[in-house]
Amino acid sequence: HPEEAYAAVSAIVSHSDRPVTVKMRAGWDLQHINCVQIAKICEEAGASAIAVHGRTKTQLYTGHSNNEYIRMVKQAVSIPVIGNGDIHCGEDARKMMEETGCDAVMVGRALIGKPYLIQEICSVLEGSEYHEPDAVEKIRLLYDYALKLCEYDGEKNGICQMRGISSYFISSIPYASSCKAKLSQMNSLDEMKEILDSFVKKIFTIGD
Repeated sequence: HPEEAYAAVSAIVSHSDRPVTVKMRAGWDLQHINCVQIAKICEEAGASAIAVHGRTKTQLYTGHSNNEYIRMVKQAVSIPVIGNGDIHCGEDARKMMEETGCDAVMVGRALIGKPYLIQEICSVLEGSEYHEPDAVEKIRLLYDYALKLCEYDGEKNGICQMRGISSYFISSIPYASSCKAKLSQMNSLDEMKEILDSFVKKIFTIGD
């Protein structure tokens, strides 16, 4: 419903004193790719930038994001276009910008447990040297993240959320399976610290 897209974006723009951006997928399914049409409508309605994910709605997170759809939108509008989809490392971001000409990239799920990905992307795009955090640094990042989350949302809610995402922070560390299982059942920050301290000792013991 293109007319509804125009009405929604223009209404928000008229009631906001800040730039309004729109995020969309390539289309409903592969038989209905309408990202260019909707992007033009959003631009006409006053959007300041458009983010395009290279999958369709029906694909959800299956298959692969198609950079061609992002390129098509970039060529069709004059406002900034932000590319999104399947950016898991700095090279993915560089490739997307090179293939599509997009003005920026947006990263979503890949940042869960890997907040340093932003630094990696910036380093690749700037051509500077980058070193991924080692195992101990990743564990420290995990605990620091938990501290901030609990400070923001309370320890009970924070720990509940951390049970589901802690494993992402340490998934690349060898011998982490037992630690991940314990983190998925923890009940407090103190318990989390004990689990992580024990894991660090295990890493150094194995390393020796």
